[in-house]
Parts: sequence; C-alpha cells; structure tokens
Amino acid sequence: MTSIKLEDLNAVNRFQISEMAKAGRTLDPGRNDSNVQFAKLVKNVEAVTVNAEPKPNL
Repeated sequence: MTSIKLEDLNAVNRFQISEMAKAGRTLDPGRNDSNVQFAKLVKNVEAVTVNAEPKPNL
C-alpha cells in the first residue's frame, strides 16, 4: 500500500487555493460562465479545507 506524504497533500491543497485566488483576479463576475467556473473552484477549496480539519478523538 502506498501512503501519501503530508508534503504532497499540502502541495495539492496550496494549488487548489492558489487557483481560486487567481480566478478571483481574472474572472468576470458579470459572465455566467465565470460564475460557474468560480463555483467549481469554491467546491474544490471547500473539500480541501473540510478534509484538512483535525478530527476530534472520539
């Protein structure tokens, strides 16, 4: 079984967040296709942040 290194996971997370920041600077909020693209990026970043949250010990 292959394990994922924390550094690799962090690199993927940083990439998703930087892509969203770049889109925020370049997309036109007046265009529907821009809104659709940005919504997809929001979902990606949301998934990254939700999965990165520490889980409570139960």
